[in-house]
Amino acid sequence: MKNPNELKRMIVFQSSECDAMAEYLEDMALQGWKLKSIRTSMFYFEKIEPQRLHYSVVVYAKGSMYDTIPDPSSYEFLDYCGAAGWQFVCTVGLLHVFVSEWKNPTPIETDAEIKLKTVIRGMVKQNWLAWFLLPAIFTFNIAVQLLSFAETVTTNKGLFISLLYAFVVVLTLYQIGKFLVWKTKQERRLKNGEPIQYGAQRNQKSKTIGLFVPAMIMMAIISVFLVVALRNQDYMYVFAFGLPLLLIPAVFLLSHRYQRKARSRSENKAFPFILAGAITILIIVIVFVGVGLTERKAAPVAPLVSSSGTFLASAETYYCISKYGFDTTFTVFRSRYDFILRWYLNSEMRKPYITGHEEETRQEWGAKEVHFNRRTLSAYVVYDDYIIIYCPTEFEAITRAIAEEVLGTSP
Repeated sequence: MKNPNELKRMIVFQSSECDAMAEYLEDMALQGWKLKSIRTSMFYFEKIEPQRLHYSVVVYAKGSMYDTIPDPSSYEFLDYCGAAGWQFVCTVGLLHVFVSEWKNPTPIETDAEIKLKTVIRGMVKQNWLAWFLLPAIFTFNIAVQLLSFAETVTTNKGLFISLLYAFVVVLTLYQIGKFLVWKTKQERRLKNGEPIQYGAQRNQKSKTIGLFVPAMIMMAIISVFLVVALRNQDYMYVFAFGLPLLLIPAVFLLSHRYQRKARSRSENKAFPFILAGAITILIIVIVFVGVGLTERKAAPVAPLVSSSGTFLASAETYYCISKYGFDTTFTVFRSRYDFILRWYLNSEMRKPYITGHEEETRQEWGAKEVHFNRRTLSAYVVYDDYIIIYCPTEFEAITRAIAEEVLGTSP
């Protein structure tokens, strides 16, 4: 049963919004709610008589985003604040929250330049994982996807993963750009002797909801992919991507319940790694189960060995024994878009290995152009909306005949 003397609100504040957070808490006190504690993004209030309280939210330079209790290095600072009439309320990450019932308490921070530098360092420390490490990993993965361009554009899995990676990188760049704009503006205001703007309290609820929009978009992308995977009976991918969709809310709830009790920095650091390890093991086990349950489809009847396609492009690999008694394989890469064909060629062939095209060979094939890649020993015969990829041998004429036989048209 809900306790009428207690209230909890989910509100998200960045370190750069420390003044906005203090303003929000003062407004809540005027409504009869005094802050009791903060855990993750959940604010816990207790019922009081409506009154004017003064709050100060300080970014502690030596703090950590894993702090839920004051670090021993801050004890002297807390004593100093207490002597100045500021009662310590709680610690959440890099933020120390104080309250004062004095009519005109002495501000804790009086040097605007030091405060701005501390807040900037706090923002970088708070977001270093999301701003630097994860984008680097995702950018590397995007590069890997582009190197496997054919798989990326001809499979729903490739398109989905590339879209997800690109979305994360773009979102991160937006967040970094937003911070740099704020930093530049505040440094200019400091230089001109104007007051620094540490966020605005108005519409904070809407801003908090807006922070969850990217997560909702990512979950929507995953959901679309799951529908496609189910339709194609790719149960392995259903397990691999569907499980995180279910685990995200569970992880959030577990983290929230864990941090309801104030714990040391080392305990809070260890918990995410233990939780991540347990989840990783669970995902591996379930994916292996999914692979075991995945129906193994019989290989297509020759000459078509495999095929895959999306709205951008498709790839078909053929194997056949021709009437000439020669067996071979070749791939037909198709796309309605010329830039896709060009990107595919560029991803398959590296400049040091390209020998270009030979006019005589091009005329024999009736193609627009023919390229050779000495590194992969492959030939790429280019037409208006498709490319034939084969391994050139002394039996080139037979290969052309087989292509004609399989495709039903003269290449």
